[in-house]
Amino acid sequence: MGGQYYIGADLAAMPLANMALLIAGIMLLVIIAAVVCFVFITRLGIKNIGPLKFSANGMSTEYHMNKRNQRIDDECRQNMQRNTGIIKRRIGNALAEYGSCNQTNVGLTALIATPLHDCIANNHFTTELLPENYGEYRRRVLELVKDEYSSITRAHRGEGCTHQCLPAWDGGIRERLTECVNAWLVDVAREQLKACRKKLRNYAEFLVEFEANKDAHRAGFTKKCIEKNERNIAVIEALIRSGGN
Repeated sequence: MGGQYYIGADLAAMPLANMALLIAGIMLLVIIAAVVCFVFITRLGIKNIGPLKFSANGMSTEYHMNKRNQRIDDECRQNMQRNTGIIKRRIGNALAEYGSCNQTNVGLTALIATPLHDCIANNHFTTELLPENYGEYRRRVLELVKDEYSSITRAHRGEGCTHQCLPAWDGGIRERLTECVNAWLVDVAREQLKACRKKLRNYAEFLVEFEANKDAHRAGFTKKCIEKNERNIAVIEALIRSGGN
């Protein structure tokens, strides 16, 4: 009477089966609490709590947006490769003006076009066409073309053709091949412009969905992509007007 009673549990003395049940019960309560919180938050329309971002469809929507952008890039690269075939004909016409034999022209045309195909395979034109990069990029492409031209003219000098009269690089052909490279760069820029416009529409479409879902994180990222493509479009349009020079 008047004494104090203590009720406690000696976990060390508790049988393993009972301890397992206790742990399982605690885990079940945690899961139930998490589900209840999620349902409560979803019904309230809350999408963000601190660093946590609740967006039921956000990841899936972003995936589809990126997949569409990938298809746009693939189509752009394929079109660039086809346009390079047109440039090969221009190169062949330029070489024919110097009276060299057809066999030499065909070999030269194929080799000169090789670095152009390689440039497309390593497509980074969204950065290469920017004003701060374009001059150096154009110089590198011309240097590749010059190297190919000089290599084959040295290898075939005096062999297999009685009309082997291709000039040295600085003997007039440089200007004609530079015109071909400029035309190729303009064609590349036009294809990149088409791709940027398609991406712009793509981002605008998915931005509506992100904003409707109150997904501030993905909406903010998509807006930045829209601004970037708008800048790229303005830059590429100016480059095309300049004729690739």
